[in-house]
Formats: sequence, C-alpha cells, structure tokens
Amino acid sequence: MKNFSQEKPPYSHNEWMYDEMNQPNETIPAYFQNHNGQLDVEKVIQTISQVAETAQQFTPLVKEIQSLIKKT
Repeated sequence: MKNFSQEKPPYSHNEWMYDEMNQPNETIPAYFQNHNGQLDVEKVIQTISQVAETAQQFTPLVKEIQSLIKKT
C-alpha cells in the first residue's frame, strides 16, 4: 500500500507556474535547445505559433475594451 503522507501535496496552479518559470538553470535560449544543446527549430515554431494565436484571440478583446473606455 502506498504511503500518501510522505508525498508532497499537489501544486496549486500558481505554485506550478512559479516553479516552472523560476528554474535557476533555465534561460530563454536554453528553453529552445534540444537535449544535445542545439536549437530545436520545431519548438521555436510551435512557440511562435502559440504566441500568434494568442495575439489573434486577444486583439479583439483589447479593441472592445478600448471602445468601451472611449465611450465613457
């Protein structure tokens, strides 16, 4: 039987993000390297795509907020 009392409690969402983002040896360039230390082009492209998709989703929201602010 597994002893759950010795296990770490599950992370909350914020703790997980803090741990992932604050790795002392993890730099932005290192994030885009593969296990051989070479640039992982696929990871770069995936990240750029995610940023572009987020911007496309976020831009209409910002425009809507701007129009609401201008009306007041």
